[in-house]
Amino acid sequence: MDYKSLLINFMSGTGNSFRAAAWMTKIGKQRGIRSELYPIARCREESDLDKGSGDLLGVVFPTHGFTAPWHVIRYALRLPLLFRFPEWRGLRVTLLLLY
Repeated sequence: MDYKSLLINFMSGTGNSFRAAAWMTKIGKQRGIRSELYPIARCREESDLDKGSGDLLGVVFPTHGFTAPWHVIRYALRLPLLFRFPEWRGLRVTLLLLY
């Protein structure tokens, strides 16, 4: 599948999720895909959520107690349509959970 843009939003406690997200962004750039990397904590405004209006949105985070951290849950709740309808506005969503 050919993607035109990639937005990776990440939350990292120890740096492992950041490294995985940075690696995914680097691979995207090597393949000619416009790739951006943002921490979930900086996505506060609704307009920040529109940054994912491209082809692929990646959410990378560690698990805490077999679930997502609160920051990630709060972020995901602001994207209800994306998780109910992954093809919404042509946007595909991928999640990477790190143990």
